[in-house]
Formats: sequence, structure tokens, C-alpha cells
Amino acid sequence: MPFWLWLLSGLIAGVAPTLLARPPLRPWFARRWWWLLFAFVAICIIIPCGVVLLMFLSESAFDAIGEMGQFFLSDDFGWLTALTIGCLSGSGAMAWSYRQAPRLQGPPPSQRVTALADDPDKQWHAIEMYRQETGAGVAVATDVVEAYVARRRLSPPAAGADAGQLGALEWMYIGFATAWYGVLTAGYALTFRSQSNHFITGLAFFLFIPGLFSGFCGLCARAVSTRTGAALKAALRSAVLTRRYAFLAGLVAGAASIVGVLGVAWGIFSWRHDETGVLVGLGGIGAVLTSAPFLGLWLLGKKIARA
Repeated sequence: MPFWLWLLSGLIAGVAPTLLARPPLRPWFARRWWWLLFAFVAICIIIPCGVVLLMFLSESAFDAIGEMGQFFLSDDFGWLTALTIGCLSGSGAMAWSYRQAPRLQGPPPSQRVTALADDPDKQWHAIEMYRQETGAGVAVATDVVEAYVARRRLSPPAAGADAGQLGALEWMYIGFATAWYGVLTAGYALTFRSQSNHFITGLAFFLFIPGLFSGFCGLCARAVSTRTGAALKAALRSAVLTRRYAFLAGLVAGAASIVGVLGVAWGIFSWRHDETGVLVGLGGIGAVLTSAPFLGLWLLGKKIARA
């Protein structure tokens, strides 16, 4: 199938969900379909290809960049390029045409819904709660909850409120990250002379490795219950906890995780050097990184219990 026909198919796929929806729901479908397609393309195509492009630029491999550009227009990949451009163009045009359309209206959200919506991690639960209480559809519930969140962000904070300020858990994670970035910076400096490409090595030390580690370390924040989170906020507000103490708790947890990772790496890789050893070592490192932030959380809880 020729390039232009794939492009036309993409345009149709980009505009179809909006045009097929009922007129009151078309603005909602236009916004959602555009963001969904853009996020999918960004994760699957733009970010991976962007990383490869940065690597080529760091090596001044302009011939390879030209070959990559030709690949996107080749017979093997050109159809996907045309389909992607068409989908983004069609959905983007629909989103632009409805950019000034008002949000869908519904009954005012209850206190239970707003309490959930105030927590960024529980906004989807707020939408589900609103649907259960009002019987509204997903589109109406989403717009009502998002409108409430937008109004809350624009409204000035009440006296004594800690909106926009980092909490004890966030300061603990800053301390945790500081410990790791200190070690990574030392590792980068010690290996500087032996590096063949400082740019790529810097990306590995300060972007790729922390990005991989953050998935494990972030599980602690997800495991914090609403009650524990409220207790941490109250303790920080009443000066039972301080930002300095939370930072130091994270620093201690980060140092413990560094020792644990080095211990696992030394123990496993001195035992065996085959694929099994690598898998066991990675599993052990993942377990250390997952559990280490809980040490910082335990130190915060111990400080609250002593008060």
C-alpha cells in the first residue's frame, strides 16, 4: 500500500473516535484520544529513537543519522511512519478544534470524592467514587474531578496550609537520592580517564542507572497508607519531624542500600560468573533497593513515636 494511503488511514483513525462520539462528548474524546496517541508514540518511538540519536550525535556519526532517517521512509518502516503522522495529525486537529470547549458538567463532588481527589495518587479512585455516587459516565466523572483539581491548584492556599511544600517522605527520598548520586559522581570521576565517550558514560551514571533504580525504590512510597501519610504531614507541620531529620533519614537509608548493593554484588559475582549469577545478583540488588527506603520510613516513624 502506498505511503499516502497509510497517511490517509492514519488521519481517519485520528479523527474517527471524536466524530463517531455523541456531540456532547466530542471535546472529551478529542482531548483524550490525542493524549493517548501522543503518549503511546512518545514511549514507543520518540524516546527510544531520541536516545539513539543522542548517541549518534555524541559520536558525530552523521552517516548513521542519515541512514536512520532513510529507514523511517523505507518500505519496511515507512507505513508505520505514515500511519503515526496521520494519527497524530488527525487527533491533534480534533483536539485543537475543541480546545475552547467547556468541560462536561455533573453534580458537585461530595466530600469523600474531593478527599480522594486531593491525593494525586488517588484521583482515579475519586473518579470511580463519583461514578458510584452519581451514576455518571467516565467522561463526565473525569471532567468533574479534573475541574475540581484544577480549581484547587489555582486557588490560593489557606493560612497555615502546606500546599506546594515537600513532605517528610519527599525529603527522605531526596536524602536517599543524594547518597546515591554522591557515589555515582565518585564513580564517574574515578573512571573519567578510561572513558571512551564521556557523554554516554554520563548518561549511564546519572540518568539510566538512577532511572532503573527508581522503579524499585519507589515501591516504598506506594506502600505508604493514607493514615501513615497523614501522620507524616502532621508531624512535619507540628515540628515533631523536621526537613533536616527526614533528609538525614533518607541519607542513612541510601548509605545502607549502597552497602547492601555492594555486598550482594561482591557475594554473588565472586561465587559464579555465568548468567545464573547475573540473574541472582540483579534479583538481590532489586530486593535491597526495594527494602532500603523502608529503613528511612522506619526512622521517621520512630521519631514520631518518641514525641
